[in-house]
Amino acid sequence: MTYNVSGGTLNLALSVYLCVNVTQMMDFGFHSTLSRAILTQVSTDNNVLQSRQACLDAVNHQLRDLDQRSDKQAFLEASGQLFSQPQLFEFQPHRGDDVSCQCRRLCRQNGVSTVY
Repeated sequence: MTYNVSGGTLNLALSVYLCVNVTQMMDFGFHSTLSRAILTQVSTDNNVLQSRQACLDAVNHQLRDLDQRSDKQAFLEASGQLFSQPQLFEFQPHRGDDVSCQCRRLCRQNGVSTVY
């Protein structure tokens, strides 16, 4: 079986295919890709807004839960050594120093005053 196709018919069919069908397929692919990219951007923006709102809600919740007295008590319990009174100094003689006994007695009488 043989087909006789004229050149004009072949050119017409080829131009219709290239001008109509291929451009429609290209337009559909471009628009589809563009719409997916824009939808992705919108979805990303919504996720960022939701994340920011969740962060703000968490900060507001923490601010409402602040309690000065319990926080102060917890801080003092955790670092009580810093705020306790230090041990008192006690005079100790150096190798049998005779003056040290008198000095110790004076210090006890005067209540740890400056002794030079």
